[in-house]
Amino acid sequence: MKDILKSDLVNKISSSLSNFNLAQLSKEQLESIAKLLIVDKAKDEMKSIIKKNNFDYDLAKSNWLKSFKAKNTVKIYSKALDLFADYLKKTDTHILDVIAKDVDLFIISLDVTNLGNSSKRLYIISALSSFFSKLLRWDYISHNYIKGSKLPKKERGRELKVPTQEEVDLIRNVILNYENAKGKGHHKVKEVSFKALAIIDLFIETGLRVGGIKTIKVGINGKITGNSKGKTFELQLSVELAKRLQKLVLENISEISVQKIIEKACKRAGVKSYSCHSFRHFFAINHYLKNMDIYRLKELLNHSSISITENYLKSLKVI
Repeated sequence: MKDILKSDLVNKISSSLSNFNLAQLSKEQLESIAKLLIVDKAKDEMKSIIKKNNFDYDLAKSNWLKSFKAKNTVKIYSKALDLFADYLKKTDTHILDVIAKDVDLFIISLDVTNLGNSSKRLYIISALSSFFSKLLRWDYISHNYIKGSKLPKKERGRELKVPTQEEVDLIRNVILNYENAKGKGHHKVKEVSFKALAIIDLFIETGLRVGGIKTIKVGINGKITGNSKGKTFELQLSVELAKRLQKLVLENISEISVQKIIEKACKRAGVKSYSCHSFRHFFAINHYLKNMDIYRLKELLNHSSISITENYLKSLKVI
């Protein structure tokens, strides 16, 4: 209320002053106006100093990150914000004093680092914009200068690598051969091959994201439940795969370990190296071409909207 009254008063004074020359004011009147302006500026500066002194970066960052459920998003956004905070330290700029110029120079600085990739810059800018929107909402700042930043142009997407049916069959057959191996040390080989086949079949049967593997729980009816990118999922497995997974403990398996299993399987089969996500692509393509049901595929891929699934299929050149 006080701010509104003050704003109205300032507007009235400005309107009044515009009607006559300042030279018409007496020395005493000019001094009074000057004192009021100085006091007002001092108050604003004092408020700014108090805010900066009371600002806890780690606490603000922690509270902001609570807005996100997906662990990977939290990890990426946390790193992005810390990167900007480190940049501000080098330029001796407080995070609450950031202006458009600081943001633009920071974005330029990314071009001369290994973070010049447009998709990485896009993630960083998105993270910063989200954080500064929170600061604005919490009344730490009066403007979010990240908004309006020139976003990097989207690079032409690389062709996504997807294994063929022949390659998938070859990989599975090679793993099965190792699983049936005999001789010295065959027990260890069997154990590793058993897990490898379960993981690869999990990808090609369900299109599950690698991050969701360690969260899965197998039900007695062959259905699995779990969590991926902050969203729960329920998927139906074949009887054989369900039995395999029930014999495995995957809750502590890391994404790196899974990727190594995939790479080793590809190498043994003599095919090009594929990522875990390549088998998700394989599942998506085959399921869509077989059923032509984009809405069902959206549910299976655990996408938040049908437009994401549509763009996903376009990137795979299926539609």
